[in-house]
Amino acid sequence: MSLYQNLHGSAHAKHAHVKVIHCVSTNSISLVWTTASFEFYCVAGPNTSRAALAQGANKIIQWVKREEERLFIIGGAVF
Repeated sequence: MSLYQNLHGSAHAKHAHVKVIHCVSTNSISLVWTTASFEFYCVAGPNTSRAALAQGANKIIQWVKREEERLFIIGGAVF
């Protein structure tokens, strides 16, 4: 949770206008990708390459976009 809190804080800092944050520590490698429509947080082992992490993130995001209607309530009923 503390890693997520630090990544979220970096992504949403008052003067931060970055879209992608890549952090490396002795215990893990992490990636934060923010757009107008989603935020993506990914953490992997310390020996994972940056390219492999980015490729895995792209695959997950593409899958979510394909399955969006099944995974999320979109255009639900209005009462």
